[in-house]
Amino acid sequence: MRCSRFVGLVFFTAVLVLVFAGSAFAAKTWQVKQLTSAPYNHDNLAISGDRLVWREQTPGAPLWTWTPSETTHTISNDDAIASQPSVDGNRVVWLGYFTATGYSPRVWTAGSGETSIATLYSYTGDVNAPKISGTRVAWVDTPLGETASHVYSRDLSESSVTTVSDNIYSIYDQISLSGNRIA
Repeated sequence: MRCSRFVGLVFFTAVLVLVFAGSAFAAKTWQVKQLTSAPYNHDNLAISGDRLVWREQTPGAPLWTWTPSETTHTISNDDAIASQPSVDGNRVVWLGYFTATGYSPRVWTAGSGETSIATLYSYTGDVNAPKISGTRVAWVDTPLGETASHVYSRDLSESSVTTVSDNIYSIYDQISLSGNRIA
């Protein structure tokens, strides 16, 4: 008797889980929204919450951003070629290239109709992989004349750049950043 009750309870529980799981899946629908009709390729997508950032492959290669409450607009409309964007909330960091100064990580913060773009670091070599989490930004740089990569970080509320790692190896893959932790 006990065994048949147990088997019945297990069967009943399994059916309930499948019914609820099935109904949860059926309730989800995807919405597709076209953000641009430009004839150019778009790449380097990054997303955080409602903010989407991407690069348009046009002369100057600008970065664009969109949220449901804002219109689509460019955030890197200077002479820089922008690439490798990373986004966290309303802040975007990317690698900007300028003919006179080379590569440098740049940051944009959404605000009441204003853009504040700040260069975080002066070019010294092969800058790569900028990431942002909260007010912390981190990136990789291989200084001129060196073969080893270094990891740098800066809190946007501070003016100084911190050397996180000056190892003897080259870093080929991108770094990852969460809060004050860098991997």
